[in-house]
Amino acid sequence: MRTLVGEWQEGKSTTQLQEQQAMQAELENLLPPDEAALVSLHRQGAVFRLVEQAMQAYSTKTLLILLAIQVVISQLPTLFGFPPSDANLPYYALFMSFLVFPPLAILLGSGQWAALTRFMIGLALLALYLIFSVILRISPTSQSFALSALHLPLLCLLLLSPLKPRNTWPQHLQDLCEAALLTFLLFCAVMVLMMLSLFLFEAIGMDLEGFVSSFVLTAVFPALPLLAFFLLGTRKLGIGTLLRLLAKLFLPLFTLMMAVFLFAMLVGRGNFTEDRTLLLGIDLLLALVLLMILLAANFWEQEHLSSWYKPLIILASLLALAIDLVALLAIAERFVSYGITPNRLAVLSENLLLGANLCTLAIVMLRGKSIARMQSIFFALYGVWFLVVVVLFPLLFGTI
Repeated sequence: MRTLVGEWQEGKSTTQLQEQQAMQAELENLLPPDEAALVSLHRQGAVFRLVEQAMQAYSTKTLLILLAIQVVISQLPTLFGFPPSDANLPYYALFMSFLVFPPLAILLGSGQWAALTRFMIGLALLALYLIFSVILRISPTSQSFALSALHLPLLCLLLLSPLKPRNTWPQHLQDLCEAALLTFLLFCAVMVLMMLSLFLFEAIGMDLEGFVSSFVLTAVFPALPLLAFFLLGTRKLGIGTLLRLLAKLFLPLFTLMMAVFLFAMLVGRGNFTEDRTLLLGIDLLLALVLLMILLAANFWEQEHLSSWYKPLIILASLLALAIDLVALLAIAERFVSYGITPNRLAVLSENLLLGANLCTLAIVMLRGKSIARMQSIFFALYGVWFLVVVVLFPLLFGTI
């Protein structure tokens, strides 16, 4: 009990501590000390979780069957003379989503057969459209091809949302953020394991780089989102606790890094308009920061984290918004200097969406409102724009 009380007291203000102690002393006239402490903490907003329950029980047998089917399908192009060579990699990148998301939809949509059917039909129509686009219009070396390959998995991820009932949207929002973060962590772990394996086999005179890299690219990486959702759905190995720890640890670090980066840009007055790689890196940073902010905000709402956490989330949102505005100015300058291209149009639109999302998120947090409804609207806007990039860009810019 002392440990529980001590964990709750961490980061609390003097006023909150005095209120809890006074309430506990009053309750001890009616209840045993331990029960009085629990009730006082509960009235102060503490959430107790004796056993971390599963959001949804996913069958291990179902997972193994889906993984087996996915691995077999992933090797069919190689068997038919279409290996993942340098010339074929753009096609693998574009069509990989059609390997990743059908098994994932089956896992998540168990019992939601109507929604699952609609998702599969939509995915099939997208696949047919892209096949004919590649044959008739879009070039694998064009910008619109790369943009379609980049935006298609994001679109498919958002299209999974209708598989969940609307009344579970707050939890589904957290699931999406957690799954994206866990997939990224699994990706990093696989990369480390692959590099270590190649180093060890090379040390004993065996060159397996071609086979290992090909298998990891075609079979292992596509399975990571499925594995991430399964682990989160069954809460294996304390994954939820790990992600909460990462959110609490990395959001302050990301906030500090953004503050230092913004200060360095303002003091150094560097012009990064010519550096497309830096602009892309900023977009990836903002997307990752938004993911961390959403995850931390959900934990703050559901678990009543320390009082300093809400100002931290708002500060992170404002710093990310400031960096986004700087990036928008750089992109606008590139528009004026070099004209419109698919890349610039996509980056400009997505920075505008990210900026609006971050600004609205900070306002909602300041007003003390729930972010789930607001974020569901922005996810819909992201989905519409991703659909525009995947469907219309090949028609408009297929040769660029």
